Amino acid sequence: MARAPRIYTRAGDEGRTRLAGGEEVSKTHPRIVAYGTIDELNASVGLVRVALEAEGEGEMWKLLGSFALEAQRRLFEVGCELACPDASSSDGIPSIDEDAVRRLESEIDSLSEGTPPLRAFLLPGCSPAEAAFHHARTVCRRTEREVLALHEEIPVRGEILRYLNRLSDYLFVAARAASRAAGVQETTWTP
Repeated sequence: MARAPRIYTRAGDEGRTRLAGGEEVSKTHPRIVAYGTIDELNASVGLVRVALEAEGEGEMWKLLGSFALEAQRRLFEVGCELACPDASSSDGIPSIDEDAVRRLESEIDSLSEGTPPLRAFLLPGCSPAEAAFHHARTVCRRTEREVLALHEEIPVRGEILRYLNRLSDYLFVAARAASRAAGVQETTWTP
């Protein structure tokens, strides 16, 4: 029986890693931090999908789950682009475009219909899916900050920056939609 390849290489034990093009950099390099945080966000959106599947059935749950999966695919595209700085869509790597940003805006507008206006800050935790969406939203905001830090050193396409900004807005609105779909009252903060 053939032996499975090892997952570890020991090459990063000293805090260094290689970019997709072969350049060796510190694991704290802004590019590594940016696409590593994209990966974390993708995992957080995966938890959203699991929470949605466990919590409910029906059209809204399917819509939210389907869009979460789409967001994961898009985040993988962003991660690929950040990890492969010299690659382009002509190399077979898909990239975020303005259509992806507009699609998020359309989903935000659609989910916002019928949502009561906010009069206080929300405390996440009224349902598993709602809490998962809020967690993903906070990871998304951190991801946006990390990608902006990279952008300050090495330019990142504006479509990526806009996509991450809209995605955090989408995750907030989706959290509110999930609480409505679950039939639970949102918890507000009162000072």
